Amino acid sequence: MDAPEKPTEDEQMSFFSRKHSGTPAASAASAPEGGLPPLPPGRHVFLTGFMGAGKSTVGPILAGMLGRVFTDLDSYIEDAEGCSIAEIFADPARGESYFRAREAGRIRAMVASRGLPRVVALGGGAVEDPETRRLMTREASTFFLDPGDPEILWERVSRDGPGRPLAADKSRFLKLFARRLPLYRASGIPVDCGRGSPGEVCRSIVRILFAGREASVRADESWVSRITAWPDTGTLAASLADRLSGRRTLMLLDPALRREEPFWLGALGPGTVVVPEERGEAAKSFAFAERILSVLASRSFDRSDWLLVRGGGSLTDLGGFCAGLFKRGIRLLMLPTTLLAAVDAAVGGKTAVNFAGAKNQCGLFYLPEEVLIDGEILRNLPQGLVEEGLTEAYKTGLVRDPELCDLISRETEALLPPPGAPGPDVPLLLETAWRGASLKASVCSEDFREQKGVRDILNFGHTFGHAVEAHFSRSEIPVSHGRAVAFGMAAALVLSERSFGLDPGAARKARAVCLRLSRGGYPPVPPREELDRLFKTDKKARLGKLRFVALKAPGEPTVTDLAPDELISAAEEAVREAAAREVTPWSMSWRIRPVSRRARTGGPKPRPLSRRARAGGQKPRPLSRRAWADGPKPRPLSRRAWAGRPKPRPLNRSITRLIKCRNLAISPGGEMSDKHPVMVSIRYDSLLNYWRRFRHFIKRVIINILIH
Repeated sequence: MDAPEKPTEDEQMSFFSRKHSGTPAASAASAPEGGLPPLPPGRHVFLTGFMGAGKSTVGPILAGMLGRVFTDLDSYIEDAEGCSIAEIFADPARGESYFRAREAGRIRAMVASRGLPRVVALGGGAVEDPETRRLMTREASTFFLDPGDPEILWERVSRDGPGRPLAADKSRFLKLFARRLPLYRASGIPVDCGRGSPGEVCRSIVRILFAGREASVRADESWVSRITAWPDTGTLAASLADRLSGRRTLMLLDPALRREEPFWLGALGPGTVVVPEERGEAAKSFAFAERILSVLASRSFDRSDWLLVRGGGSLTDLGGFCAGLFKRGIRLLMLPTTLLAAVDAAVGGKTAVNFAGAKNQCGLFYLPEEVLIDGEILRNLPQGLVEEGLTEAYKTGLVRDPELCDLISRETEALLPPPGAPGPDVPLLLETAWRGASLKASVCSEDFREQKGVRDILNFGHTFGHAVEAHFSRSEIPVSHGRAVAFGMAAALVLSERSFGLDPGAARKARAVCLRLSRGGYPPVPPREELDRLFKTDKKARLGKLRFVALKAPGEPTVTDLAPDELISAAEEAVREAAAREVTPWSMSWRIRPVSRRARTGGPKPRPLSRRARAGGQKPRPLSRRAWADGPKPRPLSRRAWAGRPKPRPLNRSITRLIKCRNLAISPGGEMSDKHPVMVSIRYDSLLNYWRRFRHFIKRVIINILIH
């Protein structure tokens, strides 16, 4: 076998000093703390390493943690060739060179297809191909399972038996490992796989995948809130246990996560978890806030102690309100458990409770010290909650960063997988949550207390969306916040295209995404009188005027006063356009059916009635002479039907008793009765089969009753 090519100078650079984004190597100074640059989401994860490193064992576990499909390249080629790798190597017509060519071709096809990202276990010799090495370093997130000591690998493959053609001799095995080791190190991030379990190896890979993602909200020079992303709940809890050691701690836990209470009691200590009796908006009351404040006071909390909130947007609002009130502010950590809370409610410092039947009427601005986004709990969210969070993230992208909008629209199938798929892609979901939260943090840092008007742009789509949500909250089928905001954004995009110069192509594309996130349809537009009443209670209204956010272009919002009639008209057009589109339940594919000018303006007009219909109604059509005389005559039977009509097979006596049809008599011999000359075809063989099954079933039931 020919010796593999030596790695180039660029390949010999440490993987930690590359940006890993398809561009040439960048300086290590651009990497975040720890030396590791953030790995881009949406790429395949390649596992490389020598024989016995555990790629086929680690791969399925890692795929489950990331919500992806696992592909073992060796198994794929074996299935395609219909024989084992050892047989391919032993075949003189094929050999190892043929296998390496098939392997490299499959890797190139997988990268070029741009399908859903996967976890792929590469063959141990894949790194010997220069083009494959380039794809591993530039087009995928590649990890090298490094044993440290090759003796560990030899011990493992020795137990596997003779199935590995390159592991027949130990000296040859060790020489091959030493020759490939520089290529492995140049192609992937090393992860220790020597003595740790496969689960520990997977957790190390996941930590690296999510490393380097941190943002902050800055109220002033000394008041800063960090936003970080975590791969799993265990890693997050371990970091909190070290951080909170020696301080009094109280956690508010969402009732839906009551099963986690023993875990957090073990991690934080006894008596540290409080679970509200109510969920959602019902928990945002002064009564429950008073209960939390009483617990804090009874345990002598001071301003250096911690309040942790693990729940959705309603609970983060309540927890932040209590933390800001008690002793004018204690230390606060947010652990959002929904995507909507991670990108919106937990970020920015707004806290409130409901009062006098109105939402968020009493509140304050109070920043948590850190918002910790848990990738494990986001992976298990129902699709409806994922859609709500993506709607809010898409809104933030429209007003701040169109690249986030492109990510959501491009990766919709991975974020909202079709039925039967493993689940949402966790790296993409966590990346979307982190970027959405980071964008909102950048807006809030410019106008923390909403005194400059900068923060008003985050209200895009919410003026009409909040009105729709409030109107249907009292109905039998309430509209969720995410779906209402998607409806509001669609109306705002129509109005932006009409009056603010938004490009029609960009507007249509954005409305298609909003329609997909609203599950392919919008609720009906509420009555005008109800909308006028709800618009007057909008928190963004100034001096009785409705403040509205429109788009001049993606990423270029504008805030203006608006007449309600214009917004209602835009919402009605959005509903008509949604009705003319066909959206599949899990993809962004849609098509527009042509709508006439009359249908776009006022709907189709009814067809006018004729003079006769207006006078006295339409007269019935007269019958023909034959129909008046004796009705239509039956079609005569053919000669064969008259002469040789087959007689039905006679039924046995028991089946005859079972058949009871109204207006139908069957003689004991199976012939039709002359009382009712009706031709009926009876499948007596099917009836007999059903009767036998029924008797067998009754017999089994009687036997079971007698036995028991």
